[in-house]
Amino acid sequence: MTDTVIFDVGGKEYKVARTLLDVHPDSMRAKMASKQWNGDDDKKLFVERDCERFRSCLDYMRDGKVFLPLTINKKSFVADMEYYGIDLDEAAIHLEDSSAVTIIAMKKHKSVLTDLEQKLKDAAKVVKDAEK
Repeated sequence: MTDTVIFDVGGKEYKVARTLLDVHPDSMRAKMASKQWNGDDDKKLFVERDCERFRSCLDYMRDGKVFLPLTINKKSFVADMEYYGIDLDEAAIHLEDSSAVTIIAMKKHKSVLTDLEQKLKDAAKVVKDAEK
């Protein structure tokens, strides 16, 4: 069974393999989970940071790259990585493709334009009927 550590980050729990922390021995996370700092293996380690960015930091630690969702600001992510003491290659930070957001916006605007077009037709009919 894999030896794990539980981090409580902003109220959300993350179970992290010690082997992942061992890859980054100088990081704050590894130090928090070490026997030197934490003598109780069952104790949850509380971290006062954003839980969504924490998950992205774990992704970077695992893969050496990360794809940030639109909900995470790159500067905030970089600040968290510095806080955690994890060396970061900023070229390995990728922003999620925003095409899904573009499609949603286009559908919304198309709907608005269709509604306006119908209202203009209705108004033109009212004017035409009034002129009779």
